[in-house]
Amino acid sequence: MAIHSLRQDAPDPRFGVRLREERKRLRLTQAGFATAVGISTPTQTGYELGARTPDINYLTRIEQLGVDGRYVRTGIHEDAHAVKVLDWDRYAAIRDVVSDWIREMELEMTTRQVVEVESLVYELCVDDPGDVEQVAGRVLRLVSSRRA
Repeated sequence: MAIHSLRQDAPDPRFGVRLREERKRLRLTQAGFATAVGISTPTQTGYELGARTPDINYLTRIEQLGVDGRYVRTGIHEDAHAVKVLDWDRYAAIRDVVSDWIREMELEMTTRQVVEVESLVYELCVDDPGDVEQVAGRVLRLVSSRRA
């Protein structure tokens, strides 16, 4: 079985910088990171400095460690391509509650501000649906107190 590598005529000079960012995000030293993926510290240093180019096995191991491999390779974070599944019925209910609160509190908000509030309430209710009206009320009271 052939081992594929990332070796190119002109390697991406930012690869090492992004690799170092990801290692630091995981709060690992070069030595700790190298040990975790089964390479020597000088090899890891070489990857981060751009003096060496890793093979596909290394990339697989670092992803298993929690590194965002897409980001290291391309500069684009994995979550930038993630598609969120939106519960449209819940969002519609949140939108109604937020609209009612804005009318009741006589707030003047731009469409963008309203969408930001709706999105925040939705995010707060994703893991714990709880009482949407209560969450929306707290968020809008906070918004109105900040505007006063």
